[in-house]
Amino acid sequence: MVSENRCLYELAPLEIMLLLRGAMEVVTPKPTSIPLVGEAMGQVVRHPHADVLIDGNQIVEVGQNLDSSNSKVIDVSGKVIVPGFVDPHTHLVWSGSREHELEWKLEGRTYQEILADGGGILRTVGETRKASKEDLQNESLIRLKNAVRHGTTTIEIKSGYGLEKETEIKQLEVANWLGTLGLAETVVTYMGAHAIPDDMDRYTYVASVSENLEELRKLAEFC
Repeated sequence: MVSENRCLYELAPLEIMLLLRGAMEVVTPKPTSIPLVGEAMGQVVRHPHADVLIDGNQIVEVGQNLDSSNSKVIDVSGKVIVPGFVDPHTHLVWSGSREHELEWKLEGRTYQEILADGGGILRTVGETRKASKEDLQNESLIRLKNAVRHGTTTIEIKSGYGLEKETEIKQLEVANWLGTLGLAETVVTYMGAHAIPDDMDRYTYVASVSENLEELRKLAEFC
């Protein structure tokens, strides 16, 4: 039985055959040769009391009483297996939590009031600039593991909490490092124009983003 506090990637290397035995239900998309869009994304096939056979990174068969020869078998009885979540918008690499600002918002304070008191995005920018690359790696890895543990298998990771070249590079390098760990499929985005820093006017900052784009785009799949 797989513990609720552990992930399958921690139990079995991806290069082996893996058989998930006896799920209460397996949910799969309808078979198709083209990407699913719109309402078709919600049309699924339900397989009660099924097994799932995985070869490397590919699901090769879903059915009942599958052959377990040459496979590592994991008992998933009582579990429901669904397609992995795809999170298309995250800022995973940052430092400086602002969770305390939720209480301020519940009190009715506006974002501009919070910003004036040193909160908001610029607080996170300041903390991210001060954080070392190792600090960002440690904090971001915890977030990524939590996402994977809750079912995310593909995750997009934006920069945007540096608002200057050196920190944006640091964020992108950490995002790319996370992708090398094999915990999830990662897609890295350079988001230099996330906000305007408080030490630069709008036009000067946009010009600086444009100047740095050619270099920083090498560290990201999208800009």
